[in-house]
Amino acid sequence: MIKNSYSFKSIFRVGLVIVTIFSIASIFFIKNIDVVKGIAIGFGFANFNLKLIERSVRKSVVSRKPFGVGISGYLFRYIITGTVLYISIIQSVELFFGTVIGLLSIKGSIVLISIGEALKKKGGHI
Repeated sequence: MIKNSYSFKSIFRVGLVIVTIFSIASIFFIKNIDVVKGIAIGFGFANFNLKLIERSVRKSVVSRKPFGVGISGYLFRYIITGTVLYISIIQSVELFFGTVIGLLSIKGSIVLISIGEALKKKGGHI
């Protein structure tokens, strides 16, 4: 049996590396601190969103109406995501750009973990 490495801690660590790389690159190439602020906001919110997903799944497992719990959690998460993106685009385009990068960092870390597991499984070859 293959050990699953999709823990919150491993996703957070890989996401933190991705965010750090993008923050350093944006400081050197874009030279606008709003991008770094947006990346930090997006990464923090993406982690909060991941915890909300976990909470929603746990609630739907023990609920009598798991579909309703899942849909309400989904709507709540995306209303909050839309609000965060709306506030960031009102402030500046650079902040919005950074927020989107931060939000996508969790998805990128899950992809990188999947690639790593595939490489381990196949002995280093995809």
